[in-house]
Amino acid sequence: MDDQATLCWRVERACAAAWPARTVDARHGWAVARSGGGTRRINSASPLSPAATLDATALAAILAAYRDAALPAIVRLPTLIAPPASVLDAAGFAAAEGASTTLALVPGTATAAPVPAGVRIAVDPAPTPAWRAARRHLSLAAGAGADDHLDPLSRLRAPAWFAAAAVDGTPRAVAFAALTDGIAIVEAVATDPAWRGRGLAGACVAALVDRAIAAGAGHVALQVASDNAAALALYRRLGFTCHLYDYNYRRRG
Repeated sequence: MDDQATLCWRVERACAAAWPARTVDARHGWAVARSGGGTRRINSASPLSPAATLDATALAAILAAYRDAALPAIVRLPTLIAPPASVLDAAGFAAAEGASTTLALVPGTATAAPVPAGVRIAVDPAPTPAWRAARRHLSLAAGAGADDHLDPLSRLRAPAWFAAAAVDGTPRAVAFAALTDGIAIVEAVATDPAWRGRGLAGACVAALVDRAIAAGAGHVALQVASDNAAALALYRRLGFTCHLYDYNYRRRG
């Protein structure tokens, strides 16, 4: 059985596989991801191991990569490493943004979520046209770019399942999960604003957890904005009660 630190780094790698960047390479112990669009995780540099440090050489390489790609330099900082605050402050990076937390489902504690009356839950091995249309609509409703939550799927190579909660044939909530190294990562959970609070997202996530465990996942994890109280409460009710680590971003224009 993994210790906590080993599990955290396995989850980090599984998250990267579940939400793949267009271009990513290793520079001085950091994975430097460039994709374009508005998603920070696939447009930021993340540490590759507990030994990663952000010295002047590493930071210069990261800055050069984003300058060459005509993208802002963003560094993602999980609490798994010592925070290089002074280095980033000196280099003109803005204050931390996008605080998020990583939660895991405690094995054997998954909680079933009842499917609301009149709702049909479908789980498919690939995103259907209806799933894609719903995800695009929900991206726009959240103020994101239309393809911010679709473009990474074209690069997804891990086994995955795509869940949708449909009412009268129209998906009102969606999510997917991807399995890497025995760890299933739940991603892209979203509900139509007019249908929130009715159990649709919970039913999607519960269905994905069941499918992932049946496929052999030893752990299921997800990442969520730290200030999203409703989502945090939902995930904890479903059994995601193991806090692994947090992270935030620092950006330089």
